[in-house]
Amino acid sequence: MHPPEPLPRRGPLSRLRASMIEQLRDKLADELAQVDWRDLRQHAARGALFIVSGDLGLLEATLGIARDDRAAVETWLQSGALARPTDAQLSAWESELDKPFEYLIAQPFVLARALPIADAQ
Repeated sequence: MHPPEPLPRRGPLSRLRASMIEQLRDKLADELAQVDWRDLRQHAARGALFIVSGDLGLLEATLGIARDDRAAVETWLQSGALARPTDAQLSAWESELDKPFEYLIAQPFVLARALPIADAQ
């Protein structure tokens, strides 16, 4: 009796999974939108808002959460690239309700990145 052959690394299941991830990435890219702080504050109040900063892309972070990529999310949380807003940020944004953000939703979370006023459209 021969030992079983190893499964191919890029078999049909891997290709299907990659295709599903690309579809999710495309869906999220289409949903990327801008919003003012006044519309995000309710999500911060319920503890569902995360701020994306640094080199971490908003789409990448949202995709990681949607895919439940715990290792990546933990790395981002530890580095501060993904974090709940600080009290100082919340206070500053409350005095600037028109502050623009780009955002995406990965239920039950809302991920956002603050935009400079000049970048707002």
